[in-house]
Amino acid sequence: MADSAEPPSVPLTEQSFFSTLLTPGSSLHPTLLLLLDAAFLALFLVFLSLAIITRGNVHLIVLMSIEIALWGSVKW
Repeated sequence: MADSAEPPSVPLTEQSFFSTLLTPGSSLHPTLLLLLDAAFLALFLVFLSLAIITRGNVHLIVLMSIEIALWGSVKW
């Protein structure tokens, strides 16, 4: 009997994206971690560019700090 804590043996490209997300242990898949980092980086760059455009709007700085804290908590 296979251990349910092991990541799926089928490569990510052969499964649908949502079925991969719903399997146990999928949060440790390197491709999904890379996508998560890319999404957080894109969000940070959007906030940073908006903060530069608005000359340091306090709301955007707070949103950037919340985003960095969330990113850090996910990586931890």
